[in-house]
Amino acid sequence: MRNLLLFALAVGLTTAAGAQANNATITNPGSNYTTAITQAGTSQTASIYAEQDGTSSDIFINQAGSSHGARVEAAGQGNDVDVTQTASSNDVYLNMRATGPGPNGGYPNTNDNIVQITQSGSDNQVSAGVAGDDNRLRVLQSGDNNTVGVNLYDANGLAVAGGGNDVDLDQTGDDNLAEIQITATDGATYMNNNADVLQAGNDDQAFITIVGDNNDAQTFQYSLGQSDTATISVTGDGNTSTITQN
Repeated sequence: MRNLLLFALAVGLTTAAGAQANNATITNPGSNYTTAITQAGTSQTASIYAEQDGTSSDIFINQAGSSHGARVEAAGQGNDVDVTQTASSNDVYLNMRATGPGPNGGYPNTNDNIVQITQSGSDNQVSAGVAGDDNRLRVLQSGDNNTVGVNLYDANGLAVAGGGNDVDLDQTGDDNLAEIQITATDGATYMNNNADVLQAGNDDQAFITIVGDNNDAQTFQYSLGQSDTATISVTGDGNTSTITQN
């Protein structure tokens, strides 16, 4: 049975989110938990640190306003993570590699998880690291000057290690940057990772790096004729890469 106790705790932790410099920290040590955190405000600095160590648990983070920070440390199997930020100058850091201050030990890899990160506004940033197999990672950004990468902790973009992972990155707006690194590890059950980048706007940049075999990468850029840049670097055998610019 799904445990709802931490859902009530999460709401209690964020009742004062309208003020500045609020922090919500939640630790979930087991399975079948639902954690929901909501923060709203304008020009405030808020950070969230949620840990999920187990199986079949859910994390929901929703932040409305500017200058928010969301951090998720997760490990285990079959977890769902959904982070939504609305407005400008927000950032999200996701770590699903069983490293850093989050969960570790019994979960050296993180498998069969579904992650969606959505940001609407300008000057937002996302960075995510995932290690394991059959994970689904999707990032949606709408607005200008948004970044997936250029540091924000060590992942520096979307960094995926393992096999059978599916990465989708959609950016709508101008002057956006996307960085994806895929490593098909020797210990993966199979490789076959897939990465798709879709950018609609002007002066966008996309960089994909693949190390391993039988991986697939596509970059689609649609603009009004302004200068977009796309680079795919591949090391290994049986990989497929496509760049389409219109």
